[in-house]
Amino acid sequence: MEYNYSDIQMLIVDEIEENLHLDYKDGRALCKDDKKRMEITKDISAFANSDGGIIVYGVTEANHKPVGVAPVDGSIYTKEWLEQVIQRISRRIKDVKIYPIRIDGDITKTIYVVKIPVSNDCPHMAEDRRYYKRFNFSSVPMEEYEVRASFNKKLSPTLTIEDCVFYQNNDEEEEYVEYNFKAYIYNDSNNVGDNYKLNAIFCEDFGKCSFSYNPQEERLSYTILHRFRMKVAMPSKEYIYPYETVEVGHFKIKVDRSYASTYMDNLVIELNLYYQGGSYSAMYIPKSDELITDETRMKSLTEQSTNRINKIISIEKEEKEKTDYFDK
Repeated sequence: MEYNYSDIQMLIVDEIEENLHLDYKDGRALCKDDKKRMEITKDISAFANSDGGIIVYGVTEANHKPVGVAPVDGSIYTKEWLEQVIQRISRRIKDVKIYPIRIDGDITKTIYVVKIPVSNDCPHMAEDRRYYKRFNFSSVPMEEYEVRASFNKKLSPTLTIEDCVFYQNNDEEEEYVEYNFKAYIYNDSNNVGDNYKLNAIFCEDFGKCSFSYNPQEERLSYTILHRFRMKVAMPSKEYIYPYETVEVGHFKIKVDRSYASTYMDNLVIELNLYYQGGSYSAMYIPKSDELITDETRMKSLTEQSTNRINKIISIEKEEKEKTDYFDK
């Protein structure tokens, strides 16, 4: 995943507000002053001690909404310099990603997008020897009991959705198209995952589909949340040992052949993985075989899907009203 200047402009135009997982910082926040360096370690450790997130250095905000860019001189405050500051955090945070964005290719006009994962090694201590967490729009000191509780996270696994498969499984002569779904869950930790659940929400017209599963998947269940939202629940049935992957799902969806093309063109699958000590969300697009984890893009896809469904419902309602009128 890479970021570019258009992503920053989109945040500003759409007025994406700061939240538990997103923070904007003026470029002046990156400074070689001791106090400023401490603030960097404070903010980044707070995200790692909470639920992870993104800090954008080089964007000004007002009332927690982005209002413009205030870039940093990337020739002075380099990516390597920022990495060294982040390494002052104790214990070191794994997999922090820094994405430099050069406005018009000018290194002196740089925006840094820093992506901080939720950490299984918390609590992480800032340079002022304090522990911080995210609260609303801010980084605040952790209470003593919160510090103690966070040590227990080291005993929990870190599970992620590694991949999904959605494929056709019958010939072209039948009146329906049968699709199979499988997902792969990966344990990225030294702890055994023994209690987890994956929910897959299919955002398409379920009125033209049917659902079934193999006998060995008897623990699966599905719920019609809405005509355009079906949730399939896949609870754990085996342990996930450290750094191993398990396969879940193995269910089938049959779609009327006359609708199959439309179904595949528009299908979006929301994925929510819950496990002891954490959660993981993603979206899967079968048509492009793409697994998406970026929060901004997932939000955009959800909005697009919702708008499409609302439009269909509105058109159907208008047609029904016309039919009822002429039937009188």
